[in-house]
Amino acid sequence: MPDPDENSPGRWRLAAALGVTQVVSWGSVYYAFAVVMESVQRELGASAGVTVGAYSVALLVSGLLAAPVGRHIDRHGARRAMTAGSVGAALLLALFSQVTTAPALYAVWAGLGVVMGLTLYEPAFASLALVYRTDLRKAITYVTLAGGFASTVFWPLTQWLATALGWREAMLVLAAINLVVCVPLHARYLPARGRPAGGPPGAADDAPGRARLVADRRFRWLALAFPLNMLAFAAMGLHLLAMLKEQGFTPEKAALLAALVGPMQVAGRIA
Repeated sequence: MPDPDENSPGRWRLAAALGVTQVVSWGSVYYAFAVVMESVQRELGASAGVTVGAYSVALLVSGLLAAPVGRHIDRHGARRAMTAGSVGAALLLALFSQVTTAPALYAVWAGLGVVMGLTLYEPAFASLALVYRTDLRKAITYVTLAGGFASTVFWPLTQWLATALGWREAMLVLAAINLVVCVPLHARYLPARGRPAGGPPGAADDAPGRARLVADRRFRWLALAFPLNMLAFAAMGLHLLAMLKEQGFTPEKAALLAALVGPMQVAGRIA
């Protein structure tokens, strides 16, 4: 399929495809760990800190990859990078289902950190920026509104799978969803080329612009605020199910209650 163009009739297929894949990627790679965390800890005989540490490594790796991946997409297109990320998600979630030691757990989640860096919002927004100009904000809004439902879909789904099949089999199902849903959508609809040589410069090539941003005190405050916000968000997402279960809710009811976070995210983004 040729690269989408901002003026083509089917240009919104890119945003629609990313809306679907963001739900799956966030739901299976980012949110699902909270559902199976206690089972993983119990089967590996690891402490809570050791188990959560593997997930923290993934978040660190994804953060370190954000800028390099964005530059790569800006220059070379998003199709290969995000498709490879979804293939990696399928393979590594399958490997996660087989771990029996803490070192293996850390190795798999370091790899899933790479997957996060290749599939979540940052590369998706860079992909949209290759196609949309005047409607970029609208396209990003559509994708984030869709992505806000990831926890709503995948917390109850993962809990149901883990209860019915076991957590290891649940991870295999999530791996298959990435392979069947995300890989073909990324391979078909994402732009295969970066910015044209004669086109406007992208953020990856705007060194003076980056220098002005870093020198701006407002930007530095934002650069501090975003990681702190993400820290609170990640901690809540990881431990909310466990806290609800400590209050006496069954795993299934805890997953359903926690799933309300998704609609509240979407409502906040609309506001």
